[in-house]
Amino acid sequence: MPYEPKADHRDNTQTKSQWTISPAEEVACFNRTVEEAWISPPHVGWGLHFDAAGIAQYLGISAVTHGEEYALFLAKFIDGNQNDTWHGYLHAAERRTHWHNHWKTTLARSCCEASALVC
Repeated sequence: MPYEPKADHRDNTQTKSQWTISPAEEVACFNRTVEEAWISPPHVGWGLHFDAAGIAQYLGISAVTHGEEYALFLAKFIDGNQNDTWHGYLHAAERRTHWHNHWKTTLARSCCEASALVC
């Protein structure tokens, strides 16, 4: 699955979340999403970035809203044009979408299994 990082999530655009991990780590995060099958129809995937010890790390910072920004650890990957070319951005997990319950159950369970945690 082709992945194309978007420049506006790396160029300090204040209305866009910003990756702070390297572009190579961003691609690795997407690749893990694919490998772990953390993708749900229609064309949405969820990703985490782990350090060498298997601990989830922050991926970047939120868009500046209401005068502040905060660290984010959940990536959302989409195939927005449904042409099998994906891009991603940081997702504020506290925002409630219909994908929230899916990520909370499926992704969290997969992450626990991948890192041998007791959940």
